[in-house]
Amino acid sequence: MARDEPPDGPYLEAIRRAFQFARAHGRDCDPADFLVGLAAGFGAAAAALRPGSGLSLADIAAVSGGPSRERGGYLHMQAQEAATSLAAARDQRVAPEHLLIALLDQGTPEVTGLLSRSGLDPAAVRDAALAAIGAPADLPPVPLPALTPAGTLDRPPLPVADLDARAW
Repeated sequence: MARDEPPDGPYLEAIRRAFQFARAHGRDCDPADFLVGLAAGFGAAAAALRPGSGLSLADIAAVSGGPSRERGGYLHMQAQEAATSLAAARDQRVAPEHLLIALLDQGTPEVTGLLSRSGLDPAAVRDAALAAIGAPADLPPVPLPALTPAGTLDRPPLPVADLDARAW
């Protein structure tokens, strides 16, 4: 895949399912909601999240409604960027498995807590996702892009010289 091609297929479907689930529960999407999108799909990422785990939409709804809701938008974008970067670095089309690896490496309390309560070992889930993309089991954690500065998502941050000197 060329690096400038937009994502599609199973990856995009997982993202859509996550946003639909979050919207159905009256909130913004966060990384834990991505587990819904992944688990409801097909392929290695879904299989890694489902085998006898008891992972349910109700579990994810309870976990992803926690105190970090304010930062969810920033974190889901970070995970998506990391997944896209991982796929590009491996010269692959971005897939649900890349997103699952990024979510695990991101390590938000909601994602790790949900996996723990579901009886899933994050390391085993990561190993399954790595194997599905042909990556070595000892692949270091995916580098996460810097988060967008708070309050600047829809506009660029002000240069320091433009800030009120009284704020310092």
